[in-house]
Amino acid sequence: MRKSWLIGIALAIVIGGAIWIEASRREPWTTDSPQALAEYLRGRQAAMKVYQADAAAAYERALELDPSFVAAKLGLLESDRDKNERKRLLDELRGADRSRLTELENFLLDVVFARTDGDEARRREVVEAYLAKHPRDPWALHVASADAWARQDWPSAEARYRRLLEVDPNWLLARNHLGYIAMAQGRFREAEDEFRTYRFAAPDQANPHDSLGELLVLLGRYDEARAELEEALRIRPDFCASYFNLLRIAVLERRPEDVDPLVARIERHCDERTAAVARCDGTVAKAFLTGDDDAPWRETGEVCETRYQEPDVLLHILALRSGRREEALAMEEKAKKRLAELEGGFERAKTGYRVLVSFLEAERLFVEGRFEEAVPKLREVDADSTWWEAEGRGTIKLVARILLYRSLGALGDRAGAEEALARARAVNPDFAAWYSTFDPYLPRAGTAPAATPR
Repeated sequence: MRKSWLIGIALAIVIGGAIWIEASRREPWTTDSPQALAEYLRGRQAAMKVYQADAAAAYERALELDPSFVAAKLGLLESDRDKNERKRLLDELRGADRSRLTELENFLLDVVFARTDGDEARRREVVEAYLAKHPRDPWALHVASADAWARQDWPSAEARYRRLLEVDPNWLLARNHLGYIAMAQGRFREAEDEFRTYRFAAPDQANPHDSLGELLVLLGRYDEARAELEEALRIRPDFCASYFNLLRIAVLERRPEDVDPLVARIERHCDERTAAVARCDGTVAKAFLTGDDDAPWRETGEVCETRYQEPDVLLHILALRSGRREEALAMEEKAKKRLAELEGGFERAKTGYRVLVSFLEAERLFVEGRFEEAVPKLREVDADSTWWEAEGRGTIKLVARILLYRSLGALGDRAGAEEALARARAVNPDFAAWYSTFDPYLPRAGTAPAATPR
């Protein structure tokens, strides 16, 4: 038994060494530590599954084993680091001995530094030049695809994500992004097909279920959405994005009784910062649904006080409903300031804040009965916003159509009003039915109409 055990250990050492040699040939990452490389690759696998905390922990372990490991530092930059940590990482990367690095590592440093320096033209030149030289490099395709998406160049983003999947079928996040590209443009059937293909390819990962659930929430298919989101949480109880999508369902289904249990689950499974944000958001959601319009302004604590100073659609409604016009105006000004700060940035981020500014202003004009002024802003929101991401995951676009319906109706344009309502109904019939009969902007709106029983 002891002899066979020793032989097993020897074989393990030989096999481990062979794997390290093969990995060294295959992986374009510079490190003298096989253990650090292994941790880095674990981090990449976790990042591909959108398990960001796991990815960051693996990168940190890799850096403990090799403090000069550039790829691990680049990986950490992708995670949610605070400003001081990001600055430290960037300073260390700028001081790296680039003569030791591979061509791919130097390429990734160049694109990171171009972004950090605010030189998007240079970043694009670097990406296109590298991609011309290495047309089948998955990392270059990944960067080029993400940058095209950020520019809202949908055809280029879609083409390059599809090319990325041809080159590396295991880069499954590309499938996720294809779903969101279709969703953003209102190609909902294609988006569902992409998300279901993603789920088929990775059924044991949480993110495919979360992404599909997010689409189904927008479309008003709440029971199907809830099943997908709960499956994501069965797989990973700490996949916190799914809890927030369930909170969206609680609001859209008018179920204030679901809010506190969801917040409690977040408190059990997510980090304290996320739990604190959930408590703040839960307060706003319940206030919106029950008519307790003053609730957010009774909250104390740094997290909620900070969060309630940010431009937020539901909080803006509560400010208008409770007569807090100055607070509503302050949110609008904060959104305008954020938009100004993004000058020269990517179109995706600018579009999000441009839409938010127009929407918040239109909401206030609607509440004040200034329908003629509200209508052009609502048309801007409907035309400029996408069905995903910075503009409230499609909810703002839906509300804009409902407010357009109400505003045009108040101005006597029945045909225009009915057309706006029909376009909202085509996406989410339940939402259109609720908002067309219940005015959530009335002061002290009270309890919203009950949802259809499950």
